[in-house]
Formats: sequence, C-alpha cells, structure tokens
Amino acid sequence: PFVIRHFKKVYAGTHVQLPQVKSLMASHFTLASDRPIPLLIDGESGFRAGPKDVFRSLKLYCELKHMNEEKAADIFYRNTLASGVIPQISAVMGPCAGGAVYSPAITDFILMVENTSYMFVTGPNVVKTVTHEVVTSEELGGAQAHSSKSGVAHFSCANEMECINHIKKLLSYIPQNCEDELSVQSEFINPDSSILSSIIPENPNQPYDIKEVINGIVDADSAGDGTSSFFEVHKNFAENIVVGFARLAGRSIGIVANQPT
Repeated sequence: PFVIRHFKKVYAGTHVQLPQVKSLMASHFTLASDRPIPLLIDGESGFRAGPKDVFRSLKLYCELKHMNEEKAADIFYRNTLASGVIPQISAVMGPCAGGAVYSPAITDFILMVENTSYMFVTGPNVVKTVTHEVVTSEELGGAQAHSSKSGVAHFSCANEMECINHIKKLLSYIPQNCEDELSVQSEFINPDSSILSSIIPENPNQPYDIKEVINGIVDADSAGDGTSSFFEVHKNFAENIVVGFARLAGRSIGIVANQPT
C-alpha cells in the first residue's frame, strides 16, 4: 500500500504548499489502486502557511488533476470516498491538532503512541485561556484518554515499534479493498479447547471471562508461541463488549461478544 507520513523534522510536519499536494496526490493514487492507506502522523500537521500559500498549493493540485478549485477540503472529501472501499489506518505518533485532526478521526482505525501522541482541536493553552481550566496534553487528548474515554483511538501502543507491528497485524486480518477476498491459511494451529468444559460456571449469576472462551475456540497464533490469534480492538473502551479479529480454521473472522466479568 501507499504510505503518507507527516515528518516532524520538516516544517514541524505541517501541511504547506507542495507537501500538501503530495498528500493529496498519494491519496488519489491509493484510492485509484484499491489499496489500503496507512497515515503516519508525527507532527502538528496544521496549516502554518498564509492563505495565499494554501490557495496556491490547492490550485496547483486542482490544475494537475483537473479538479474544481473550490474543493479546499479535498483531503477530507477523499476520506469519504475511500470509506468502505479501502482500509484507512491512522497512526498518530506525535502531536496532531486543529484541522489536521479531522482526517484521522474519520478513518477506519486509529492507533496512538502513549506519552508522545496527542489529538485535539485546540490545545491546553487555548483551553486555559477560554475556560481557565488547567489541563495537560495527555489529559486532553493523549492515548489513554482517547483509547479509554472517548473511544476515538482503537489501539494504544507502548512505542512506535509496537504501533507499526499493530498496523502490520491489522492488515493481515482485513482485505485490500471491499471486493478483495482474503486467502484462507492452509496450515493453522488448533487451540487448547480443554478450558471450554470448565469455564462456564453452573451458577448463571457468576461471571467469567469471555476472552478465555474466545481463545479456546479460535486458532492459535501462527507464531507457535501458544498465544491466541484473537486481535482485540478497542481493548480499553467500553469493556463490557469485546470486539476484534481472529482466525478460525485459517479464515479471518470478526468477533463481537458480551463480557460477563
């Protein structure tokens, strides 16, 4: 797939002039090729350029693609075109504020890195000025806040390497596009299902962990380390419901389950 990255060391990762055009062009080619589009955000990504510079970059893109110059929100427009057609995955690895938040927020999956990534429309300084409330960036829009309270983030990762590995694993469970079919793994490892005979209590009022039931049904992980192939999504949000991906007889499946505990 194509990858779009906001690089913090260049213009603080902001959208300005030609970099903005590159982002638009990449999203266009990705949609045309029916491939997933991972977006790696490591920078503020807001528009720091003046109005003339922003208009100039949009005008250049419109001339290249013969598009209407009035489509100033073309990045978000392409998010809506891609929705339900190709997977859109946003990895927020640094600060993401202002208008730059809108595009990741409407993608299919959002991953955030703990203690380094933030998502908010206005930062702590603006909040303090308007409401006189003192709040940190982590409390306002950190990985913990969005993965457990708002539900905006689907995954909270300990570091960037774990974030990248999560993207790779996620892509292994989902098709390239809406018309693509995932291949069925010919070799798979059966789970240890012995726990299923004892996990459900005789007393219907006694709780149990539904994840143990899932792990006893789905395939074991192909790594052969004894772990389950279950890949949980929204692990820290609305914990009374368990959702995620897994493999059953080599086939990728989605799981939605009540959590009795």
